[in-house]
Amino acid sequence: MLEALPRTVHAKAFLAQLTALAERRPGVMAAVSEHVRGLPRPLPLSIVSQHRPVDARTLSAAHQAQLAQLERDDPDAFADPRSPVDDLELRELAGPAGVPRIDAWLYAADAGAYFEAGTTNLLAHRIEGAAHAAGGAVDPGLLAGLEAASERAPRSESRR
Repeated sequence: MLEALPRTVHAKAFLAQLTALAERRPGVMAAVSEHVRGLPRPLPLSIVSQHRPVDARTLSAAHQAQLAQLERDDPDAFADPRSPVDDLELRELAGPAGVPRIDAWLYAADAGAYFEAGTTNLLAHRIEGAAHAAGGAVDPGLLAGLEAASERAPRSESRR
C-alpha cells in the first residue's frame, strides 16, 4: 500500500501524520519506516542567486530563452498581465561544489520549471509544489533536491 504513496512534498505531511498514528502499532510503524528509508536522498542544492525579474531585457540570453520557452509551454499563465506570473522568480541553484547547475523559474505560488543552468534543457516541471521529470529520466535525488531548494528560501523581494 505505501509503495503507491507519491514520493513528493505533498506526501511528507501525510507521512508525518501516519508516523504519529503508527507509533501505537508496531507493524504499521515498520512499514512506514521501510517506505521512508526507500525515499531518494535529496541532492544537496544551494540557492546562489534569487530575484524577481521585471524586464526580460535585463536577463542573460539563456534566461531570455528559458522565459520564452516557459511562455510557450504555459501560455495561460503568461497571457494576462494580472496573472499569477506577477510573482515570477528566478533562482540559480548550485551543487555541492558551488557551480550553478539549475535555473529554477518559480511562479503562481506552486508552479515552475527547472532548466539545466544556462540552457533551454528542461529537466523538470514544478506542479503543485512538487518536482516532476519533464520527459526523460531524471535522478529521483535531483527531483527531491529541487523540491527542497524550492521550499527552503522565502520568495525573493529583489527585483531586477
